Amino acid sequence: MANIKPVTLAYFADKCWKPLTDYRFTVGDSFSPLVVHELPRAVMSLPVAFMLDKDRYVLVAVQGFEPQKNMLVNADGKWLTAYVPAAYRCYPFILASSEKNRKILCFDEDSGCLTDTGGGEPFFDNEKPSTTITEINKFLGMLDASKKKTDEICKSLQAHDLIQPWPLTANINDQGYNVRGLYRIDETALNTLPKDSLAELASSGAIKVSYCQLLSTQHMGSLQKLATLSGSKSGSKNPATGKTFADDLGFNLLDQDAKLNFDNL
Repeated sequence: MANIKPVTLAYFADKCWKPLTDYRFTVGDSFSPLVVHELPRAVMSLPVAFMLDKDRYVLVAVQGFEPQKNMLVNADGKWLTAYVPAAYRCYPFILASSEKNRKILCFDEDSGCLTDTGGGEPFFDNEKPSTTITEINKFLGMLDASKKKTDEICKSLQAHDLIQPWPLTANINDQGYNVRGLYRIDETALNTLPKDSLAELASSGAIKVSYCQLLSTQHMGSLQKLATLSGSKSGSKNPATGKTFADDLGFNLLDQDAKLNFDNL
């Protein structure tokens, strides 16, 4: 259970934090949320689908076929594709909503990144949020705004009956996994839309989202191959070559020295 604390001067004035150096905190995530502004980059390396959240659809990256197993992070915590979902890139910082629906920057104290002995990044500088904290808050604000846009697009696609169940069976080491709960764009329905509906969806950005999702389905085969080769254990070594299975698949490991890019989600 995360221990979320609002980033306030009263609590964090004399404390520092250290950025995470790996993505092991994501190992239990079979899916991660995506927003529309990161979609063109995400679909170049991640399979994308829709999932139902109560009565509405949300956009997600598919990261594994088994519950609570992320195949895209290896045993050392390295991410195994070229793109890391934006939702992960500011952790342990989180944008939460107050009772009055005001957005508040928070920090997960259970992340292991908090330090009050120095040697890290300060939360505050002369009683004002540090430059890094300000940038993180800005990034998360952009992400939240894009999430609202994404929700509107998903609602529009649903209203036009363009989202259908996506039945999948993953065969991993001769064991079949029925992957339930995923949805995809109904390409036939999309191609037969009336002109006025097509124009409406195009103006909202929903057509772009539709084709991005359809394009991303090519990565399902790579995800299954990764799961099969690794024996459902990310990052294991191939005894014949000494390579990681991500190397066999041609994945690019994330540069751990890379900085947050606030120009593009």
